Amino acid sequence: MRLLYVKLLTKFRGLLSGSEFHFDSVDATEGKIEPICLVGLNGSGKSNLLELICEIFYYLETYVLAEGKPKKKFQTEFGFEISYKLDITYQLAERDNKWNELRKLPWEGIQDTSLKIIKEQDKLPKATLVSKNQIRVSDSEDPRDFYVPNHIIGYSSGQNELISNPFIKSAYHYFEALEKKQAINQNLELGLTRLFYLDYESSLIACICNFLFQEENNVSLIAKELKLDEEIPLDSFSITIRFKNYRNNRIKFPRTLEVAIENLKSCGTLLEENENELKLAFRPDSDIRRAFQRKFGSAILLFRDLFYLNLMNIHLHGVDTRKKIKDAPSKTYDNLAHLVPVPKRDKLIFELHEVKFTKKGEKNPIKYKNLSDGEHQLMHVLGSVMLLNTSGSILLYDEPETHFNPEWRSQLITLINKATAERIKTDRIRKQEILITSHSPFIVSDCRREMVFIFDGGKATNPKINTFGTSVNILTEEVFKKKESIAQTPINLIEEIKLSSLETLEEIQRAKEAARVLGESVEKVLLFRELLLKEKELEPTK
Repeated sequence: MRLLYVKLLTKFRGLLSGSEFHFDSVDATEGKIEPICLVGLNGSGKSNLLELICEIFYYLETYVLAEGKPKKKFQTEFGFEISYKLDITYQLAERDNKWNELRKLPWEGIQDTSLKIIKEQDKLPKATLVSKNQIRVSDSEDPRDFYVPNHIIGYSSGQNELISNPFIKSAYHYFEALEKKQAINQNLELGLTRLFYLDYESSLIACICNFLFQEENNVSLIAKELKLDEEIPLDSFSITIRFKNYRNNRIKFPRTLEVAIENLKSCGTLLEENENELKLAFRPDSDIRRAFQRKFGSAILLFRDLFYLNLMNIHLHGVDTRKKIKDAPSKTYDNLAHLVPVPKRDKLIFELHEVKFTKKGEKNPIKYKNLSDGEHQLMHVLGSVMLLNTSGSILLYDEPETHFNPEWRSQLITLINKATAERIKTDRIRKQEILITSHSPFIVSDCRREMVFIFDGGKATNPKINTFGTSVNILTEEVFKKKESIAQTPINLIEEIKLSSLETLEEIQRAKEAARVLGESVEKVLLFRELLLKEKELEPTK
């Protein structure tokens, strides 16, 4: 997956009509998955761009899934152009029902395709494809030609979580599709959903899956940073499954999820089982991990089953609420998370709880909820990169470093590269795109100049200076327009001293004493230099 450009044909939130963002000059370093870093002042539009990309792929996903249905409802969305490169091997296998053949094909370069999709307001979208095997000059409205990335993963650390809106809507679409399969008694294998939002619950599920399959990924990297026991980092966890919806009626689970529940029972300790609920406890030593590996096959397949079990919690939302959220127009709604009901924990249909870790130097296990915000954030970001490793995916992280200490901020890009390094060494190459918004000069200093885009006035351009390895003080001025290296209160004190009367030696001495409360900085040195020069001017000549 390689994003080439995005263009707006209509206004979208803070982005003006006609705004263009080009990434086609970005060439990833061989052997690395380097994130594209979007930086700029607050309100410059960088988060709006991530929101736009999420909305575009949500729109394309719903358009593709609506194949054969009336397209009138797809004529009223915002206008855009987008272009990206994608290996469409998976999509062709899915479309033509040739999954068995897919396993026999070489992984890379079967159907490398460049796509350009244009969606004018009040019109159907059109796609143009150029691939090794075919060249299509004319535009197509056939949904089968709208090849969407295998996964679109979103994450936001802030309260303004508009990026989550399309993912929330997609969850209700997936739930509805699952219900329809159940209604017509289809025992179909569940596919992994295309859109994922890394909220607290899905990130916790990803975390559990990574540690249960720690031999197949680089999860020791997380254990090392969080100072967990590297042999058995995950001490224990519990799962409770309940069988009543919001009307207190019994729920019928799809056959695939019934199998998943039986597999969970065979891996854990049964605490309670009756017609209303099932309680299981797990202590994942090496034997239990092997049991999970036998029953579920891989971390991503376990994640799929737990994700769909968690999706069953939508049974606790009223039908009217589901419809209101699922059909909310993208141009008018605010934060949809405010509309999502929050059931009591003891009513949840699927509850993953009592998660505990073994920390070095600690006698007792540490509860997951007692980890710091920074530890949670590191586990969420690196864990998602490790788990959702399918080639042809795009990961969109809105300020993933807000809770990090300076050390982790300076290491984030390096840690992402380490998290993907083991996969890159295999014959299955990860062709993924990662976009990060940030306010941290430490992160910018870990990126090559061509991977950094500064947002200003609705435009995004590469920095004028080399960013890789550049001092954070220089980057703070160049990228974030802050010339001073200290905070505003001491700056105000320095300005106050400079504006005070400095006409006598006594006044200069008082100014020096007032400035001694300041710690060491360039600004303090320059202030004292100025005071010393004035002092020399006032000293009597000999």
